[in-house]
Amino acid sequence: MKFKSKFAPSNSIEILMRSIKVVEKDDRTAIRFHSRFFEFGKNEGITIHEELPALTMSVRLQRLREGEYYLCVPRLRTFPESKSNRVCAIDPGVVNFVTVYDPDGRTFSVKDARSVLKRKFEAVDAMKSILALKDNACKDRHQDKVRTKEKNGRKSLKSAEHRFRYRLRRRMRFTSRKASRCVNDMHQKLSCWLSENYHTVLLPSFQSQEMVLKHLKEVASDATPEAASVEDNAAIDKRKMRSPTARALMARAHFKFEQLLKYKMKRTGGRVVDCEEEYTSKTCSGCGTIKNNLGGDRVFRCASCHAVLDRDVSAAKNIFHKNMGLLA
Repeated sequence: MKFKSKFAPSNSIEILMRSIKVVEKDDRTAIRFHSRFFEFGKNEGITIHEELPALTMSVRLQRLREGEYYLCVPRLRTFPESKSNRVCAIDPGVVNFVTVYDPDGRTFSVKDARSVLKRKFEAVDAMKSILALKDNACKDRHQDKVRTKEKNGRKSLKSAEHRFRYRLRRRMRFTSRKASRCVNDMHQKLSCWLSENYHTVLLPSFQSQEMVLKHLKEVASDATPEAASVEDNAAIDKRKMRSPTARALMARAHFKFEQLLKYKMKRTGGRVVDCEEEYTSKTCSGCGTIKNNLGGDRVFRCASCHAVLDRDVSAAKNIFHKNMGLLA
């Protein structure tokens, strides 16, 4: 038995239920596969650290590239329906992952994940820089060398530098996976809490891909980028936001969170209502005045009614009031 490729991020093997046996090993539960897969003794097996549910169908043994193994056991679970009739509106953003507005008075923002992701990305960038220097130095020393897996019937020994580069790549994968796990943990906890405490959630679409893509400014006299020359387009080609901000935005996976929230709201009897959010950040939630020069200010100050509040909180309130007709 072998996996398809050891270089794949993850892969799995399906094992039939009749090929698995649960044994007791040193006061712990262990599983033993058929001898076709693993050569176990009579009382030997793989020790598991969690309670194993009843096996009713085939299972999967998953292997990650980092060397971790997981046994995926399917089971049927029933979730109680939420008894809450409360409604909330969510404003997805860049600085704050989401801002939740509840008309009953509960308003909060989820923003702790940004500092965690930033540290992880800085560590990955530092390791990438070191690895690039090592790779370039190796290429300069061995420009005409032909790499072969076996030489003269024997595998070539890895030098200390090669081992260092291998460990560095491995550490990069570990750090990147830690960042993705932090995001997944945030998605799971927030979506679970919302599904248990709310019956209806107003969630606008958040176009992350369009926000991070590079664009061309309108420089032609007729306001069409096609009329500009190639040199002008190359000179003004830039992104709407800085690269670190775009990277953090894509890592938070707003679309993935949206799909997860819809699934969890559905299983508890709730629903997610897709809505629009045009001018919600620039509109005053008190009097409705549009502030066109808001820019990147984190605090919204209205010149008409003199209201002062966080821009994300104001946007979440506007999303709720603008889409109240969809709640019927």
